[in-house]
Amino acid sequence: MKLVFLPPNVTSLEHQAGARLVNSLEGDPSLLTLFNFLEHMPARFAHSPCLRDIAMLFCSTHSALRRGGSPTTDVSIMRDYGRALRTLRQTLEGAKDLELETLASVALLSRAESVFNPSWTPFNRAHAEAVVSFVMKLGHPEPDDVFHMDVLFQSVEDLLFHSFSKSQTHVFNQPLWRQTIAEATLRFFPPELRPYGHHMISIFYEYLNKTPKLLAKVYKVHRNPFKPGMQELASYLSDALARDLLRAKSALDLVFEKALDVGQFKKAFDANFFLGEYYQVKNTRLGESMTLFQSLIVSIARIRYDLGTLYDISTASALYDEYRGACEELWMFIPLRIELYHAFAFGALTTLTPSYEASEGCERDYLNDLLQDQYQYSMRLPKDKASLEVAMIMRAKAMTGRLPLAFVNG
Repeated sequence: MKLVFLPPNVTSLEHQAGARLVNSLEGDPSLLTLFNFLEHMPARFAHSPCLRDIAMLFCSTHSALRRGGSPTTDVSIMRDYGRALRTLRQTLEGAKDLELETLASVALLSRAESVFNPSWTPFNRAHAEAVVSFVMKLGHPEPDDVFHMDVLFQSVEDLLFHSFSKSQTHVFNQPLWRQTIAEATLRFFPPELRPYGHHMISIFYEYLNKTPKLLAKVYKVHRNPFKPGMQELASYLSDALARDLLRAKSALDLVFEKALDVGQFKKAFDANFFLGEYYQVKNTRLGESMTLFQSLIVSIARIRYDLGTLYDISTASALYDEYRGACEELWMFIPLRIELYHAFAFGALTTLTPSYEASEGCERDYLNDLLQDQYQYSMRLPKDKASLEVAMIMRAKAMTGRLPLAFVNG
């Protein structure tokens, strides 16, 4: 991936910001997997002091973390944070029209917070409202506007959590927006896989759109399962989830088969990994998308299992086997996630949570060790293993409708 470098007619401050960003990207190539739109930024600093200063803050925070320091106590970060917020405020107060660079600035600030901030929690997103508002005001990007498409993709995390926490209209219940976001995601897929990936990504965003209402109904059943009408509701939900599961598996299988055919995907063997084998994927964005989609399949299977055991214990074994099989498929992606996000913990937690309850013995030990290692500088998880297990199970229950979403704390 080639960086878009600075034009020659820039000030020393813009040179400094550009040089720091380029050095950060060259020193840690995984950053471009996490923040793909960074490659376009140096050339835009002359046009947007706001983007320049937030990029400087990004570099300071990343540098502190690589040194093993805390972003919340580093003096240079506090200085850069204050300057970035002042420049952002001045930009918003002085602008007649919203510019793409302003959205990119706020999206980078919010995205970096979710990755770098040890105390970050997904439902306390200080900048999400601004990101959502700016996305809507700027409208749909043109298909050939690479920077706008990349900025939109980087905004997806905020758009998702906004859709979970708000009942009003949002982008994911608008088919045209879902289509645009799917196209922004597919830009990172190998061209020969895009027709197959499009179906998978479309299902993913479609399902996320209905997740809040689904979890509310599932929680309603679990809260009072013997109330009149609850068994009928559970049966209806289970049947709908069975159809969703079949559709999701079929979509992912198509991507699997094509990825194998074109050499993008293969199994590798490792005696030190608890499954003994794992998936290798050449295209990192493809691998990440397949992992997230498999995590969705795990969640659906777990909800079906939990609903089934409430009323008909005879189905429990088959439903659990379905859930367990989906978990093993998800765990096959763990080495890939470690490779992608070796410097940052945020990638593993939400993805692995729905499968945590299926782990046992050496599997549970591996997941606990992984989470403790990845989150050793974080306040999102307890430090001792007993409390960690309780916290993870509470998170898993909240993500599958057995507890309110408020129990998902990070």
